[in-house]
Amino acid sequence: MEVEEIEEAVKKALESRKPRRFVESVDIVINLKDIDLKQPKNRLNLRVLLPHPPKDMNIGAFAKGELALKAKEAGADVIEEEELKKTDKKKARKIASEYDFLIASAELMPQIGRSLGVIFGPRDKMPEPIPPSADPAKVIERLKRTVKIRSKSNTIWVKVGNENMSPREIAENAYAVIRAIEANLEKGWQEHRLNICEDHNGKGCQDLDALGVLRTTMPNVLKCDMSSESSFSRFHMRGDI
Repeated sequence: MEVEEIEEAVKKALESRKPRRFVESVDIVINLKDIDLKQPKNRLNLRVLLPHPPKDMNIGAFAKGELALKAKEAGADVIEEEELKKTDKKKARKIASEYDFLIASAELMPQIGRSLGVIFGPRDKMPEPIPPSADPAKVIERLKRTVKIRSKSNTIWVKVGNENMSPREIAENAYAVIRAIEANLEKGWQEHRLNICEDHNGKGCQDLDALGVLRTTMPNVLKCDMSSESSFSRFHMRGDI
C-alpha cells in the first residue's frame, strides 16, 4: 500500500463524516490474527517516529536548573526535584496517565527508578534520561512525533492524526505505522484487494485493487482492513473527549 492510496481513503473518511462539536481523531487499528502473544518473540513493543505530530503530546520533565528551564521553553511540564521527593504511588499513577512521555535529568533517574519505577515501568512510562550536556528541546521535539505500538492484546490502536490535519499528513503517518509493523511481523503483509464503501450496507464500494480492504461501517467512520495470513488493520475516525 502506497501513501497515495491511504490518502484517498482518508479523504473519503473526512468527506463522509458528520459535523461534530469536537475534533475527531484518526486512528489505525491493527487486529493481529494467528499470532500467539504468549510467545515473547511475537509481541510488539515499538516506538515509531511519525513525519507529523498526530496530536498535542503532553511531555513531563523531571528536571532542575538549566535543564528544567530549557525543557519548559520546549513545551514540557516541569516536575521539580522537590516535587519528585513528595511524589507517592498515587501521584505517580496520575503522572503516568497525564503524560504521553516523560523525560528526566540523568542524575534523577536512580531516585525515580527506586521510588516510582514500580508504577512507571509496567505502564511503559519510564522517563527517558537526558545527559547534562544534551539539549532537551531536541528530545521533546522527537517525542512529540512519536507513537507507541504495544501488543497488549491482538488489537492495537494507534493515533495517526486528527481532522484538522491534511489527508496527506495523516496518510504519511499511517504509512509509517504500517511499515513499522510490517518490519516486525514475521510473515509480513500479503497482497489483497482494497475497497471503499460509504455506508454500512456496503453500497458505493470502489475497488482500489491494493493491499487490504477499506470500508466504512458508519457514515462518519472509515475502516481500513488490511488482510494477510497474520493480521489486518483499519482506519477509524473517532472523537476526542
